[in-house]
Amino acid sequence: MQTKLIQPVVSKFVKKINNVKVKSKALSNSGDGGMGFSIAALVLGIIGLFVLSWLFGPLAIIFGALGLNKGGRGMAIAGLVLGVIDLVLWVLLLFILVSTL
Repeated sequence: MQTKLIQPVVSKFVKKINNVKVKSKALSNSGDGGMGFSIAALVLGIIGLFVLSWLFGPLAIIFGALGLNKGGRGMAIAGLVLGVIDLVLWVLLLFILVSTL
């Protein structure tokens, strides 16, 4: 008699657990694989504005492109733009340095 009362409760509990597992799998496969690359591109682009723009600029561009391909969007674009700005600033500074010699 007790098993007839307990069995529906247990089966409902098991169904809820399975629903949570399915939802968590769907959330984990939502395409956040490019987030790390996008963040790296943004950070490298910002740092490149202040120091070693010849190094951090191209790295920001590379990581930004990888972030775009993997699914990151806004930060990857910002990293790409900052990487290009880093390289342009480096070329301008190099040009000014050479012209003053």
